[in-house]
Amino acid sequence: PAPRAGDGSLQGDEHRGARKGGAAGPDTSSSQDDLMMIMYGTGACMYLVYTVASGESAAFVAWSRARGETPLRALAPVLVSALLTAMGIRALIGVTAEFDAARASSVTSLRKVCTIVFSFVLFPKPLGLLHVIGGALTMLGSLGVHRALHTAAAAQAGAPAPLQPPPPTLR
Repeated sequence: PAPRAGDGSLQGDEHRGARKGGAAGPDTSSSQDDLMMIMYGTGACMYLVYTVASGESAAFVAWSRARGETPLRALAPVLVSALLTAMGIRALIGVTAEFDAARASSVTSLRKVCTIVFSFVLFPKPLGLLHVIGGALTMLGSLGVHRALHTAAAAQAGAPAPLQPPPPTLR
């Protein structure tokens, strides 16, 4: 049978180009998933112990019942948010592993831009000068990160870094 994508074989991973290190290696997605589950599970257990020990869980149950909801129903938005955050982090780890940190930075910057645009579409409000300045600063920061990562990658590969000043001996 023909190798499938992601099985660690050279033919199956052609769509990704050369892996980091230049050779095909084992697929690390399952270990990344395991790490994510351990991190989120540990964090959830720590929060649970803290809320029970501090008495906040009893206060939350009383608050949710006073609103006419079950505690789980009142907690549902938080659980959905945690699930979506975990999915987003997993996707970002995948982008970083598949490509490089510069592309992952671009993805996170694009996410911020989409969030701002959607907020103006869904919740109309006047566009002020500070919105424009904030957007410009966000884009400049993303460009700076992208250039710094590109320069570091070029230096690692032995290629000359773009737009570097000449050495002191040539000035």
